[in-house]
Amino acid sequence: MNAAPPDPPPTNPLGTGEYTPLAELPAGPRYTRSSLHATGGMGEVWRAWDVTLGREVALKQLKEESVAGEARFVREAKLTGRLEHPGVVPVYELGNDAGTGRPFYVMRFIRGRTLSDAARAFHSARRPGWYPSLDLVKLLSAFVSVCNTVGYAHSRGIVHRDLKGENIVLGEFGEVVVLDWGVAKVMGEKDSHDSLPPIATRASTLAVAQTRVGDVVGTVAYMAPEQAEGIPDLVGPHTDVFGLGAILYEILCGGPPYNGVTYQNVLLKAMLLRFSPPRELWPEVPPGLEAVCLKAMAKEPGERFPSAVDLGQEIQSWQDRERRQAEDELRSAFDRLRAQQAALAALVHADVFSAADLSAILRQLVEVSARTLGVARVSVWRLTPDRQKLHCDGLFELAAGRHSAGLELNAADYPSYFAALAATEVIAAPDARTDPRTREFTAGYLTPLGITSMMEVPVHPNGVLCHEHVGPPRKWLPDEEMFAVAVGHIAAHAISHWERRQVLDQLGVADAPPG
Repeated sequence: MNAAPPDPPPTNPLGTGEYTPLAELPAGPRYTRSSLHATGGMGEVWRAWDVTLGREVALKQLKEESVAGEARFVREAKLTGRLEHPGVVPVYELGNDAGTGRPFYVMRFIRGRTLSDAARAFHSARRPGWYPSLDLVKLLSAFVSVCNTVGYAHSRGIVHRDLKGENIVLGEFGEVVVLDWGVAKVMGEKDSHDSLPPIATRASTLAVAQTRVGDVVGTVAYMAPEQAEGIPDLVGPHTDVFGLGAILYEILCGGPPYNGVTYQNVLLKAMLLRFSPPRELWPEVPPGLEAVCLKAMAKEPGERFPSAVDLGQEIQSWQDRERRQAEDELRSAFDRLRAQQAALAALVHADVFSAADLSAILRQLVEVSARTLGVARVSVWRLTPDRQKLHCDGLFELAAGRHSAGLELNAADYPSYFAALAATEVIAAPDARTDPRTREFTAGYLTPLGITSMMEVPVHPNGVLCHEHVGPPRKWLPDEEMFAVAVGHIAAHAISHWERRQVLDQLGVADAPPG
């Protein structure tokens, strides 16, 4: 009887653990450089082609004049490779150039622009009183991503030390990547110093914006005071929080916090924390954002945000509050417009011109306007034939619910106001006590009655519809101005109709109803 064949040797489903490249892979160098993409303190970044995998990559190589920094360069590659986060560019390979022996490492190539470029474009597009809000939202969202990336690095015990807009790339498809970890500090490790060329006496834009390695590590235009002191033991995650604040400053102002004629001058500003507050450079900067920026850039580390993540969450919370406020304002605007349209429609359907006399029509108009806009006092005034006086034909007080008339204003007493009525469609004075067109009323009229804000609509050709707000100064909204203009047009039409009617009555001619 034949024996059974022996069992086959067991197989390892994971293989032997030894891997060899495919036989059909092309021979020769794996990477071929195409063009220089960027240059920095120690290295230069090339666009290159990965022959093996058929893809474009970024190849960073140590500069020939920076060979003394080889150890730091290799350390940068290894440290970057350790940071496995979507906000850190992945490192594919570390090696030495066969021809020069200089080290290089290969990364994913990211197409996009720097955050500095995006910030400058934002400020180039804005105008006094207006800015592209969607672009600011994009910049702030990218900033939050940077904060989270830096927070991740801190959780791994790594401090970047060179945070600036030029080291942040905004990809074409929403990527936000923090680059250049070459001067990063590993907490608990002794900091090393590489040899440096002499510091230039002139601080060109390039010199101030370039990374330096040595006693003072980082980019001086964005530096925290403790970093500018050049004492590595003072540097920690709080230093990166300051750097993030400097990036936020760049978003709000279009440039770094410090500038000057010489490197030493800029360094001194960094040590003493001398920079212009954002609102001095951009008056319309949202106050909440400026407050966050200034807190992040506080001189004392303990006064800054506790962490990079906390800073990012504060910016995110600010955006959420702004979005909710915008939604609330949109709903309020819809409600106001609906109420205004209903009021105008009611005036039309009520056949306001069928009232017994002009005073009755004007009383109805001022009451509707006061109740619709929630204004304390609304009145209609008519100019005398010589245009030297305004006579009140109807005034409605909302709180008391009563009508009155008969007051007069002299042009000689209020020349600026009378001149403004003849020159503008709407006088919207949020603070009538300081507005040059209405402040003439302050002592004798506004203050005694508690009026702070006025909105005047000329009733052509010879009158004015006046809205007087009692209480804190009020900003008149565009839809409120449009509604007031509409009521003013109705008042003008009513006055013209009744004036024509008086003439026709004198002639004994019947008048057709107004169209």
